[in-house]
Amino acid sequence: MNNKKNQSGIILISFFLFTIFLITPSCLLATEKKSVTLLPFVLHADKSKHGFLTPALKSVFISHLAGEGLDIMDEKKFAPLLSEKDREGINDAKRAEEIARHVNAEYAIFGTVTSLGGWYNLDLAIIDLTSDEPKTTRASQSVEENKLIPTLRDVAHQFRAIIDGLDYDQQRLSSDNKQELSSQSKLPEDRTSMGLFFKPTSEGHEPVPVSETSFRMKIMSFDTGDLDGDGKTELIFLTRQKILIYHRNDKVLTLIDSYKGSGSESFFAISVGDGDKNGRDEMYVDASYGGRGRTTVFEWRGRGQFNVLFKETGHIRIVKDQGGAPPILLYQNSLPVSVHVYMGQGYDQFFKGRIYEVRYDKTGNQLEKHPVAGFGKGPGKGPQLHTLIRYDMDRDGRPEYIGLGKKYSKLTVWNPEGIVHWRGNKKMGGTNNALWEGENDLSAQARIPINAPPAIADVDDDGKPELLAIHNIAITEKLRNLLIYSSAQLYAYKIEGTNLSHQVFTTKEFEDSIAGVCSIDKTVYLAMLKGDWSTIGSKGSSRLMWFEQ
Repeated sequence: MNNKKNQSGIILISFFLFTIFLITPSCLLATEKKSVTLLPFVLHADKSKHGFLTPALKSVFISHLAGEGLDIMDEKKFAPLLSEKDREGINDAKRAEEIARHVNAEYAIFGTVTSLGGWYNLDLAIIDLTSDEPKTTRASQSVEENKLIPTLRDVAHQFRAIIDGLDYDQQRLSSDNKQELSSQSKLPEDRTSMGLFFKPTSEGHEPVPVSETSFRMKIMSFDTGDLDGDGKTELIFLTRQKILIYHRNDKVLTLIDSYKGSGSESFFAISVGDGDKNGRDEMYVDASYGGRGRTTVFEWRGRGQFNVLFKETGHIRIVKDQGGAPPILLYQNSLPVSVHVYMGQGYDQFFKGRIYEVRYDKTGNQLEKHPVAGFGKGPGKGPQLHTLIRYDMDRDGRPEYIGLGKKYSKLTVWNPEGIVHWRGNKKMGGTNNALWEGENDLSAQARIPINAPPAIADVDDDGKPELLAIHNIAITEKLRNLLIYSSAQLYAYKIEGTNLSHQVFTTKEFEDSIAGVCSIDKTVYLAMLKGDWSTIGSKGSSRLMWFEQ
């Protein structure tokens, strides 16, 4: 009898659950992706001078629309529907609607870009097909050439907001139904923040620096240190040919000294630290000399006194421990690189073989040399030398190495023996700095990128430091040897033992790429480098921003 009652109860419960399943909206059971077609844009410009625009437009929209819940439809799916005229660009809403409906897309993006002297006229649109009546929203404005990419990026953000159904203040964009959008979203009241950083699913505040200084130069590398042993921090910038030393007094930077290298070498990386333990930091300047790497070690003795301690063929990096332990020196050999090798092969020649922990005397005699045995084994095949820092993540007295993997530029944690502890799943870094850039950076020579290291800082002032990593954002796909990064975010990872958290906080996008990040006491410094076509072959444009925590 009891068995029959139990069976009846089970049947009743099963029927009840099945009924709930039937009446529950499908959106509560699974989240379906929305899809958007990115149709060919009409381009009114001299293609010999503005040929970059087509891939740039596509890349900007793909990179800034991409995200959870949205599928950017592969062009192969709708390419057969395009006529010869369509392939030259689409600016007709009816035609865009036809193609989008044919491939079952909810949205289509299309429009026109016109070049007029140093200006661009934009007439871009998104059509929403999720309701019975299609709704087209247009973004129409004229911008100067140097504002083109930021404006395209802003439009892409607005179009993504339309897809996500976000509310915006009425400001910038006009639409067919008189709707207007602004460039800043309303901030959710319950958003979780962490100092300058916010969850990547939210629109972050625009980070506001305490101050910033602009430079008419191309920053290759940036570091800080106490060069004269007075207990005060110097800010050291590296360009292709110069070392520049600055002092900061409140919100003002003052150039106190500079050094110009010979024309036969090209600087690309600097690291600063007290390798000989004499109480004042040296500068380890890595350069390309005769097609291979050569490091010069400088000691600064005051204005105009850059004493060369020694030079070493190969790469030396002084790796500071971000927790305050003594720094160590790492060395990697370098062989001449043929101008006709592929990028990966070029890197493996220029940064050749194993990485060693080394020690030198004042005249450059190598006193010790021990391989970091695990580097080069396992995922990523070792680190990019100039991205390495050290930090004792689990407080066991044995600092870990943190940096970017050589093969995929993924953020990685190695133990003191060089064995991988943790590896992220996102490509980080990205840089406008590389070796052997031609005047237009499209030469046949191998373009070996030089990424910057991460930093450690307590960004939310809870007494527990986070790891700050650079993520620069490219505006184009690869054009021969060329990648251009025009914006950036800084990622903050919580440190969990010898792992980094998967819960990542980010800043909102900065305009320009990040060439270096340093944290001193409660100040975070960002060296920014402009990346666009107007700076290729020029002296470049950079700036330094700093934030107080």
